[in-house]
Amino acid sequence: MPHIQDLMTISLSIDLNGIIKDGENELRHHEGHEETFSCGLEDAESTADLIREIADAIEEGRLYGWMMQDQADSMVKAGDLREETQSEMFDRVSGAYTEQSLSVDKIGTSTVAIDALDDTASQRDNPNQALGDIAE
Repeated sequence: MPHIQDLMTISLSIDLNGIIKDGENELRHHEGHEETFSCGLEDAESTADLIREIADAIEEGRLYGWMMQDQADSMVKAGDLREETQSEMFDRVSGAYTEQSLSVDKIGTSTVAIDALDDTASQRDNPNQALGDIAE
């Protein structure tokens, strides 16, 4: 016979509502995260553990970080997020910079590359600039 708790769920909604200041402009920023937990007796322990994890994140001032980590973990588990390959990373980085010369030295199975990259002032605004700085 089912227990009354088997028929219950807990729904949690975490919303971030703010205004991002971008120079003279202000942009509305909203992020949301929703979870529904089963309270059934067979799920009670894992649900309670997860609620304690969220409570710890609140107490420690890292709820936003918990929310982002949980979303990323969900994407990985669903197969919606995968690791970027070395060639994909190189394509992404080299698309942001003009390649002047490229030398590749093999060390075991890994490769070391990039002698010099041209970074113009307009490319400095690129979020991948740090990768260019490392390669210089």
